[in-house]
Amino acid sequence: MAPLIIGAAVGFLTPHRHKIDLIVPVPPSSVRAMQPVETLATGIAESLDIQFQDCVIKERTTPALKAVDDPDERRRILKGAFAVRSNLTEGRNVLIVDDLFRSGATAGEVAETLKRHGRAASVRLLTITCTRSRR
Repeated sequence: MAPLIIGAAVGFLTPHRHKIDLIVPVPPSSVRAMQPVETLATGIAESLDIQFQDCVIKERTTPALKAVDDPDERRRILKGAFAVRSNLTEGRNVLIVDDLFRSGATAGEVAETLKRHGRAASVRLLTITCTRSRR
């Protein structure tokens, strides 16, 4: 399944390739033997010949967000949860890759971390799927 998703993402991103010089996965919410977001981000980066860096880390444990429907509460939980190795992102045009967009809380907090602390020149987002918030 991953090759099909990577192929579709590469097809979508190819016209925008000149706007991206670094691909960064959203840190996983749980520890697994295989991290789907990292697999997808790595495959996309290799296919587009763009540097991949796993440089955003989750600094503190947060409760699972699956049961949190309120977008404001999701943002509150994630506020300040991430850190970035800025020596890898400063002045770069970053594409964040995530597997799921629900409320935008995770993507927003990662983007804010990359812009504010990582001093990225620009931040864009690619998600593989989205779900509707119940709010």
